[in-house]
Order: sequence, then C-alpha cells, then structure tokens
Amino acid sequence: RRYVEEESVDAIVTNLPWGVMVGHKNVNDLQSMYEVFLRTAWYVLKDKARIVMFVLRGLQLTRIIRKLSGRYRLLSVNVVRTTNNLPSIVVIEKLAVDEVRDAVKRQL
Repeated sequence: RRYVEEESVDAIVTNLPWGVMVGHKNVNDLQSMYEVFLRTAWYVLKDKARIVMFVLRGLQLTRIIRKLSGRYRLLSVNVVRTTNNLPSIVVIEKLAVDEVRDAVKRQL
C-alpha cells in the first residue's frame, strides 16, 4: 500500500497462492493472506474497480468476501474443471464506501 497511491488502480488480476505444498497445508495462513490482500486492495482500488482472482478454494474466498461485505460486492464465481482440483475464478467489485463500517459508526 505504501508503494501505490490510494484509489489509483482500475483493476487487479491475480493468481493468489493456492496453499498447496508437499507436506504443508495450513488453511488458516491462506485465509489470513487472502483477507489481508482484500483489505489492502480496497485502499488502492478506485471506486467500482474490480478484482479477478484465480484461487483453489473459491468457497473459502467467498466466505472472506462476505465477511468484508461492506467493502466488496461479489459479481461471479466460476469453477474451472481440471484433472483433480476445482479452482475458481472469482470476480468482485469495490464499493465506494465501506457500508458496514459506516453503519457501525452510526450506532456508536
């Protein structure tokens, strides 16, 4: 975030790490990394900018997006058939205002 100006990016297309290594599968680390990525991306994206992500665990990512629902809108999830995995292409759009955060602030 310190290398890219806030609200200066139109789109991000990424193949995030899948967290699949021989003998090492820590889903919590992967979930934390996805969440940090999405929280950081929100600041550098312009309003209504999109992120296209190719991930192994589309369901896990959609849960994180729902957790951050005030910041992003889920546009599509497409499963890609491969030999023995079912990776997904996930497309989300940045909302102009973090609606959930603003709603909580109004209640305080």
